[in-house]
Formats: sequence, C-alpha cells, structure tokens
Amino acid sequence: MKAKLRSAYALLLAITLVIGLIPAGIVRAADNDKYFHINNLSTSAASPTTTNSNVIDVESTFSGVSKDSITYQVITKVGGNQVYDSGEMSVKPNFTDNNTFVFSGVQLKEGINEIIISGQASSTGAAGNKVSVSAFVSYSNFAVISDVALLDGTNRKLYDNKPIVVTTQSPALNITALNATTVTVNGTKTVGSNGTFVATDLKLNKGMNTLVLVASTSTKSSQVTRQLVYYPQTAANLGMPYNVSIGGQQVDETPTIVADSLSGKITGSMIFNEQDPAPTGGVTNFSATLTKNGSTGDYAGIDAGDVTITPTTSDTGYKQFTFSTSAIAQSITANGTYTLSISGNYGGQQLDGAFVFYFRTGNTPVITQVNQLYNVTAPTSGTTLTAGYSSSVFPDNSTVYELPVWVELVVENAATDYAVTSIQDGKEQTITSTRYTSAEGRPVFKLSKLPSGPQTLTFTATGAGGDSVKTIQINYIPAPFIDLTNVYDGQTFTGNSIDTPPGKKPFTGISGRLVNFAASDLDSLKLTLNGTVVSLNSGGFISANNTFNVPTSPTVKLTPGPNTIVLSGTAGGVPVKTTITVYIFSDDVPVIGTLYPLPVGKLADSTDDPMFKASGTDKFTTGSSRMDVVFGLTNATLVNVYNDGNLIATSKQDPTNKLVWNNATGNLTYTVNPLDYSAQFVLSNVTLPPSGDKTIRIEALIGTTRVTRTLVVTRELSQYSLLSPKLPNENIIKQNFVDVSIKAEGADKIVIGKQEMVKSKDGNDIFRLTVGNLKAGKNTVKFTISQGTQKLNDSFEITYSQETVPGSQFKAAVPTSGKLNVFKGLMSITLPKGTMLTVPGSQDESTEAINLFNSQQMLFGIANPEDGRTVTTYNPVGELDGTGQPLDGQLKYQSSDTGAIATLSTHDPHFGAASNLFWVDAGYFTGDQTGTGDFTTVQGSQPYNKMFYSRNANSYWLAPTQRGTITLKYDSNITNALSSNMGIWKYNPSTGGWTDLGGKINTGSKTVTATLDGFGYYTVMALRYSYDDIISHPTARDDIELVMSRGVMQSKESGEFGVYEMMTRGEFATMLVKMLDIPLDYPPVGEALTFQDVTRYTADYRMDYRYIETAVRKGIIRGVSPRVFLPYGTVTREEAAVMIARAMNLKLGDQAKDLAKLQKTFTDTGSIASPYSITSIQAVVGAKIMSGKANTLATGSKTTYRFDPTATFTRAEGAVITKAIMQKMKKL
Repeated sequence: MKAKLRSAYALLLAITLVIGLIPAGIVRAADNDKYFHINNLSTSAASPTTTNSNVIDVESTFSGVSKDSITYQVITKVGGNQVYDSGEMSVKPNFTDNNTFVFSGVQLKEGINEIIISGQASSTGAAGNKVSVSAFVSYSNFAVISDVALLDGTNRKLYDNKPIVVTTQSPALNITALNATTVTVNGTKTVGSNGTFVATDLKLNKGMNTLVLVASTSTKSSQVTRQLVYYPQTAANLGMPYNVSIGGQQVDETPTIVADSLSGKITGSMIFNEQDPAPTGGVTNFSATLTKNGSTGDYAGIDAGDVTITPTTSDTGYKQFTFSTSAIAQSITANGTYTLSISGNYGGQQLDGAFVFYFRTGNTPVITQVNQLYNVTAPTSGTTLTAGYSSSVFPDNSTVYELPVWVELVVENAATDYAVTSIQDGKEQTITSTRYTSAEGRPVFKLSKLPSGPQTLTFTATGAGGDSVKTIQINYIPAPFIDLTNVYDGQTFTGNSIDTPPGKKPFTGISGRLVNFAASDLDSLKLTLNGTVVSLNSGGFISANNTFNVPTSPTVKLTPGPNTIVLSGTAGGVPVKTTITVYIFSDDVPVIGTLYPLPVGKLADSTDDPMFKASGTDKFTTGSSRMDVVFGLTNATLVNVYNDGNLIATSKQDPTNKLVWNNATGNLTYTVNPLDYSAQFVLSNVTLPPSGDKTIRIEALIGTTRVTRTLVVTRELSQYSLLSPKLPNENIIKQNFVDVSIKAEGADKIVIGKQEMVKSKDGNDIFRLTVGNLKAGKNTVKFTISQGTQKLNDSFEITYSQETVPGSQFKAAVPTSGKLNVFKGLMSITLPKGTMLTVPGSQDESTEAINLFNSQQMLFGIANPEDGRTVTTYNPVGELDGTGQPLDGQLKYQSSDTGAIATLSTHDPHFGAASNLFWVDAGYFTGDQTGTGDFTTVQGSQPYNKMFYSRNANSYWLAPTQRGTITLKYDSNITNALSSNMGIWKYNPSTGGWTDLGGKINTGSKTVTATLDGFGYYTVMALRYSYDDIISHPTARDDIELVMSRGVMQSKESGEFGVYEMMTRGEFATMLVKMLDIPLDYPPVGEALTFQDVTRYTADYRMDYRYIETAVRKGIIRGVSPRVFLPYGTVTREEAAVMIARAMNLKLGDQAKDLAKLQKTFTDTGSIASPYSITSIQAVVGAKIMSGKANTLATGSKTTYRFDPTATFTRAEGAVITKAIMQKMKKL
C-alpha cells in the first residue's frame, strides 16, 4: 500500500515538474476553445472555408481574454509553402456585445489563409498568457457571377434552369460578378466595374432565350447560363408555348440534337394574356404536329385527348400552364430539319408556336460550342495539352490583341478531321494554325498567324455522317507592347547580383516579352538604364520566342536610390515604350525615401499637390494653414519625428514582426509593404504658422546608423485665394453662371457687386456665392474683401462661350409670367402669370399645394444623350472630402453612371432622338412638408448631383402650380415630311420611364411645343421605323404614324401595331383625354374609382385607368349602368360620336331637327340605338370629324351613304378620327 502511494506521489511530482517547464505566456492549442470560438469560418485546415473575395469578416466570441489585447494575423500558404505573413495587425475589432467581436475587411491572399485570432488571457491561472485560435479560408481570385437580376423595377432574380417571362424585347440586367474585370452576355460586353455590371443591349427573340454570361479576370474566367422567355404580351389574341422538349431534348432556340433516335413525350409551358373574367374550361383544342422539312408525314399525331394540361403560378397580367403529351407516334431516326408546331385555344386566344430543330444521328459530328483557352503551355513533345489552363466561351464579335489564340471545339460524335479558315472581305486568308488535343480529349487549334482587322473564323468538323460548321466573327488588332515579367514599377532591391555582397534582395537583370513585334523590328529594341543604352537584339538578349533576358553586368546594374528603366523600340513604324522606376537601398543603411507635404486628409498618392509649391530640395511654399506630412522608410528600425526641433513622435519596429511599428502615437500612422517591409508614415494635421517656416525633421535609425532629413514648409499668408473659378482651367465656361469660392483668412466679409458672399461655418474662412446672368463673351467679376477697417478691391475675368453643346448650362429664375429662351432658342418655356412651384402630390404630376416657392433658380442643361451628364469636369464648391475638409478648387471628373445609361435607353426603340437631350430642374426642398416646420430649399442642380433616377417623384422634385408649355428646336436637317411623326418625350420621375407628350409642330421654325407640368429630361424623338401592319395599311398609314408619334396611341407589341384590332371603349376614352391634353384627375390609392370594372392598371397598351377616370370626371364619358363602363367592350360609331361631341364641347342642336338632317344625309338613321345620340352624331358630322360610308350595293346613279351607328371600328379608323379631332382643336 505504501509502495502504491509512493508511486502515485512520484507520478504527480513528475507531472508538476513537466508543467513547470512550459514557458510562461504559452497556452496549449487544445485549451484555446475556452478563450475564443470563431462563429463564421472553418477552424479545420483540412476543410477551409472557400471564398472568391479578397476580404472577409471574422466573427468570434471570447471569454477570459483582455479586450484591449485582441488582434489578428494572416499567414498564407500556396502548395504548403508560406508566401505571406501579415504579422500581428494593429487593427482593433468591433465589439457587438460584451463577448462578441468582428474583424471587418480582413485582407486575404490567394491560397490557404490561416487567420490567427490572439489575445492575452485574463482568467485566473492563465493571466498574462497569449492565447489564440485559427480559422482557415481558401481564397481563389477567380471571377464568379453570384447574382443576375432584371433592371425593370421588379428586381426579379434569374436562376439556372428557371426561365423568367419578360414582356420587353430589350430588358436590362444587373449582374454581380466578384473579381471580374469584364462580363459578357452572349458575347456582348457589359458596362460596369467593382463587381457590378449592367447589360443593356440584349435583343431577345420571341420565346425562350438562353443567355451565356461569362465573367473574366486577366487570367481566369467562368460562365453561367440563364433563361429569359420573351412574350410580347400586347399580342392580346395569341398565346405562346416555350421551354418545349421532345423526350427530354429541348427544341427551343433552333438546337442541333445528336442521338441515334428521338422519341418520347412532348412537354413544355404555355403563356397567355390574363383575361377578366377568366375563361372556363382552360386550354382547349390542343394539338401538336411534327414534320420533317421536305416531307408531309406527321411524326407526333397529338391531339386534345393525348395531353395533360396543368395551371401554374403566374405573375400579374398573364396566365401560364404546363403540358405533357403522350409519346410521339413515330421516332425520328434520319438526319434532317424538323418543325414542331403546337396549337390550342384559351378563351379566344390562339396558341401558336413553331419550333425548328436539327437532328443528327450518332455518326454525325456536331460542333456544339467554341471555347477560348487561357494560360496554355504548349507541349514539348506530342500534341496533348497538360491541364492547368482555363477556358470560356469564345463569343462572337470578339476583339483579339495578341497571338497565339488557343481555340477549343466541343464536338458531339468524334469527327475524322477538323479544319479552320479565315475569311476576310469574301476571300480566304493565309493563316497559321496548329492542331492539338486538350486534356479533355477535344480538338484545339493554336492560331499563331491571322490577318489584322475584322474576319470570320470558320471551324469545320468532318465525319462519316456529314460536316458540322461553326463561325465566329473576330477583329484582330495586333497592337505591340513590351511586357516586363520579373520587375515592377516601384520595386526595391538591396543590391545587384554581381555585387559583393549582393544583399538579401539583389537585382538580377530584366526579363520580359515582346508582343506583336516582327523579326524586322527587333533591331530597334533598346534598354536604357541610368543613361546606359543596350541593344537587345545585337547583344543577343532576345530568344526565338520573342522573350528577352538582360542579366546584370558592369554596365547593366542599379545605383543607390531611384533607377529609371526604359524599354523602347518600334513595331511596324509604331513607337513603343515601357518605363518603370526601381530603387536600391543597402541592407545596413536606413533610407528616408520620400518626404513631402499634402493637404490634410488627401490620400498620399501624389508628391506634387498644387497647394504646396516646391522651392528647392525638401522645401515647399504654401498659403495653407495646415498640412499632412508623408515620408517613407526603408531598412529602418526606429524613427523620431521633430516639429520645429521638438520631439513629437517616436516609433520602433517590432523585432518579432516587421509589419508592426510600436508606439506610433498621436497623429502618426503607418502602412507597411509586406514584400520588402518598407513603411510609409503620415504625420497628420500639422499646424503652420501665420507666416514663416515650419520644419519637420525625420530621424531614421538601424542600430547605431542614423540618417536625417528635414522638410521646410514656408507659409506665405496671401490676402486671398480664388478657389473657384480655378484659373486658368476654368477661364472659359459654357454656362451663364459661375460658383465663386474665395478663401480669405481673417476676412469679415466679401462682397461681389451688391451681394455679400456666404461664409462657411466650418472655420475654413471660405466665402461662396453663385454669380449669374453672365453675358456672352468676357465678364469681369469685381469683389471687395473687408477686414476691420481695411478693404481690398480686386477682380477676375471669365469668358462665357455660349456654346450649345452637351455640357452647356443655364440658370434663371422661374418665369412666373412670360417666356424664357435658353441656348440660343433651342429651348424655351412659358408659364402663366402667377405660377409658383410646389411639391407634386402622390399621383403623377399633380399639383396639390403644400408649400409654395417663387424664388427658385432653375437649371437648364444640354446633356450627353447616352448617359445624361450635363457636366464632366467641375469645381466641387461646397463639397467635403471624407475628413470633412472642403474640396473647393480641386477639379473633379464626373464619371458616367451605368444605371443612368440603362434608364435613358428604355424608350420605344421605334423612335430615335431628333434634338439635343435637355435637362430642366427647379430643385427641391427637404424638411417638414406640412408647412408647419422648418425646411431647406435646394436650387436646381445637374442630374448627377442627386442621381435623377433615384430621386423620389414626390420628395426630390418641384412642379409648377399651373401648366405651361415647353418648346424644343429639332434638327434643322429633318424634312417636313418626317416632322409629322415627331413629338416631345419626357423622362417621367414617377414611372421611371419615358412618356411621349406629343406636341404641335412648327416646320417653319423647326420646333415642337408640348405641355409643361414637371421637370426632368426632355427631348424630341422622331419615328425611325414603323410596323409591318401600319406600312401595309391601304389608306391610314400616315394618320396612324402621326397619332402614334404624338403619344395618343401605343403599339400592340414590338413587331405589330394592331391596326385591325377593334377599338375598345377604354382605349377611345383614354385617347380623347390624351389628344385634347386634358390634365389627369384621379383619386389616390385607397380611394375608389368611379367604375367598378376599371382597375388600377397602366400596362395595357390600349388604355390607362387614370385617363378613363379623368374622362368621366370631366364629363366626356358615362357608364352603361351604375358604376359599370365596360372598358374592354368595343365602342360603336354612335357611342364614339357622343364621346367626341362632349369632349370637343360641340354645340348640340334640336333632336327633331337634327334627325331630319340626318335622314336627308344617311339611309340608316333608323338604326340609331339611342335618340340621345342624334344631336351628337349631327354635331360630329357637321364638324367633319366623322362621315358616312357609301352604300355600294344600292341601285341608282346617285351614291347614297349610311352612318352605321351600331358598327364598331378598328384602331386604324380610330387614328383617322383622332387626327381629324386634333386638327379641328388645333393640337397639331
């Protein structure tokens, strides 16, 4: 028993001794879960979290750890080898609660990233120990498309194999693609950057459309497919099948089906316009026929008894079904072209669809796709490529800049031979191509010689069953360039490889590639290094594959400090040059590489800011009162900073982690380059004296070696600085106003003319004022600066060029009475006397007065027709940077906006611009809109100041209290023949789209005049191309196109106007309000409409509830019974006459007398349905708005006429009547 006790005691003692040998400050990894628990990332090195974003958030809970000690470190490995170590970062986490924190925006490198969270334990027994836990993230810098959505206001998402129905032929897409530099959709490049791209040039075919989206970086690409179904919803009497398959093989989009045979069920979907009430019985009379071109036999044999039809969930406006038939009667086994025709009926809507596809048997090769390969390494022997390359679809209309191009063919059924040719201008060209086989066993062509310019590449696969051909349009532009592969601009070295010793990072020479240089160009290539010129070709430095390597030598070597390397030559007579600067710093001497002042808060990316003028080495002169100081250190471990001889900051490099500098306190911050551990420091917010010198001395040390460098900044207190206009840059302007900004320290006030400038409230002594009413030519602006009893008078000159081009702007007060002409008469507006401005109500362009304004300055601009910008470069007077400092005087470039481009391109494609694009804005106000509280007014501003398409229709616009007119001058070269098919179009902020306002045409002055009741973009558009059914109409083409161009009627769909459709009561009522330009009058959402059978629906091309409601409120129409209007019912000629007479306020006569007149004129007066219509019919006939129809079957020599009071009439006839009304009412 004692022996056992002695043994137990000895074991306990041994364990205690072992624990005592563990160094202080280390806690075993197994214990760390009780200190940290990472919530959102994998903690297994074998199964890391994967991402394609180079930044990630790390969320963790903690317990028993000092909050102030928590930090992180990132170690990156590639192939098991460490390539990066961030060291412990000085960034502190954000604490979301008492025991949870987040490190936001942790930077990752490509590879496996170990993120180490660490801190000092504070719990009993482990206090003072450093504890940590690791998360593992695999980051690959590949482009991936994560989200595709429609830009139609619905933001519907597109997913693979889930087709979405759209009713517009050219929808816009918003695409999120992380890391991508370019994104294409079916080969067409999108616009965008920073992960967001917009596709606006899609042209869909009716039915199913497969979209191939390719996201690319410089070396990698990925692709996804999405499906859109284009259903021209305005085809009211036609349904459409889509997503149709035979035996699981889809037949949409004219596919080639390769199989031994094709059989099985026909499946798919159908879509119809929604009807109210919904038809009973569903889809009837379904049938499907399948024929081979050139023969008459039916392979399908499907009728209504062979199909199962199921309703599916449908969006508002249409009804959808799926269908599945029994198997087709006869299998397809022969090569050929086949057509599947599907028909049926749904409540009078005919189902109509034909699907053409090609069938090829198993021994026929088919090229199904053409890919482009990247990063291919040609095999040293054989013709099979080694895996490791990437690929993407080789899209049509590609531009190629560099050869060789590697092209892979995806072929079903192996071919016996493959070929590629280039056709240019109808002739086959000489090319150089080499055949290889991809790692996947597919044929690959290496194209190493092509003719420059546009051409057609034709790929042919030949097999026993026939040939398969695929063509790709490309444009080869052989632009030459010199690509350096082993050095980069700004790189730092410690010596040359031929030095003794060479240092830790020696310069070994210069290597690179010569792209698109011919052999005859090589003699022109030269390397210039610090004045030494080396010929690359005669020196034997160029290899056979146009790569070069110039090793270090007694003549090719770097010198301490900066070294400029220039590679130059000519290619085909075109000068080509690549220039970089690299540095050499000794391992043993600290170097202060850069030292310069910058404005407070400005990014340290420029050494020549205009606010600080260089007056010598490390000497600058300024008028600024504050500055930041930027300096760079290399090979230093300690830095001291002195301000006018006083030590103000000291920082020391952490010996265990060179990425960290300790005790960088106060206004001293730093960043470290992990490649060479050089550091850039910023000393922030240094105050300069009222006048005289400020000295900042930097002292860098490594060991006992000390280097110092002193910055001297002399402040000259100028009496003032003119920040805007910035001269001479803004000496000539294209606007009748200028935003003046003057900085005058200590000034009490500044007066321009009789107007006192407004002093900023931020303590920057900046005074601002907009000076308007500049006259054309040179303007002298005089101002007086007052300080106490002292006054300084001065002036500047600015020239108003009065150009009428995009970028021209004009400011003026709201014309409360009379006419305002701008841009030399290109545009004018007129408002009635007493007009003021107000906030639009909840409905489109209403003028419900809440607060009234009469002193607003309106801004007029001529905009870029593509993106809507009225300015590209401007002086940001009054704007602040991220630190709250004013940006006055620092010119900014206004880049275009992809959302603006997409928004402005949404108009009807049948119309095109016939004038400039004009911008009109009266500003807006913010604050209490009830009128009881405070508010702030904002004057009219350029459309990108607060992006126009995101300005809420009610909150960020003003509208006139009375309707006025707007007149625009159109292109003077447009013939009078086209002028009838023009109108003024307005971008409507409440709908986010364009509205055709129509207008009156004056061919003498080449102008169009329309109603003005709101602000935004305005332009004149003319009909570019018409519709087949309009063109073929025997009598009414001109009238229909005129009425359509004035915005009174809309087309049925993109390819059909619907001239022979019957005019409905709702459409005719809508047209009367439009043609007579009656202000809309309808209740807000929540209040009932007059008619119960009229719904709040605006997407119908024929009618709009707002116009129907206006018509009844203005007395133009009446119901057929209480609260019933029958908007979809056809309108008779008799009913139309009544509506017209009421709308035009025609004088009505005596019923008996008018009946007698009609009986003398028409033979069918007995057919008039209502005696109340008699006077209206006589009135419209007398006004020559409507006329009778000849009785062609009547006997006798004299022609008689009938009125046909109960007959309906077509949309074409309605257009003829509309033109007559508008002419009579002088609306044309």
